[in-house]
Amino acid sequence: MLTTVPVEVMEPLQLQPFDQIYLLTRLRYADGRAVCYCENHCLPARVPELLQYDLNSSLTEVYESHYNLVYTSMHLSFYPTAMPAQAAQALGVMEGRPALLLRRLNYDQHGRVLDLDIEYWRHDSLRIEVDTH
Repeated sequence: MLTTVPVEVMEPLQLQPFDQIYLLTRLRYADGRAVCYCENHCLPARVPELLQYDLNSSLTEVYESHYNLVYTSMHLSFYPTAMPAQAAQALGVMEGRPALLLRRLNYDQHGRVLDLDIEYWRHDSLRIEVDTH
C-alpha cells in the first residue's frame, strides 16, 4: 500500500515528513511455519507503479526485471526486542514475546538506497552461525 513514511524510517530512507512510500508486509515461512514478519519500505521514486506487479513472488526479481535495479550491498542491524502487536498477530504468538529485530538497508548497483526491510523473527526459529577465516 502507498502510505506516509513512518517516522522511524525517514532518516535511513532520506525522506521528509509526509513523503510517501510503498509499505509491503509479508510473512516468511520455514517448514510450513510462519517465522518472520517483514515490512518492506520501498521508495516510489525508485520503483514507480510497484503495486501493479505480482508482489507474492520475489521483490528482488521484480526490481531486476521491471526496473533494472540490482541489490549489491546492504547494511544489517540485529537487535533483541519484544514482538510488537502487528507482528505477533501475524505470526500467531503473544505480543511482547522475545524476538529478533533485523533492519536491512539495501543499496542498488549505483550505490543508492533502494529500500529498507524491517523483520521480526520468532525467537524460537533462529540459529545463527558465523565462520571466519
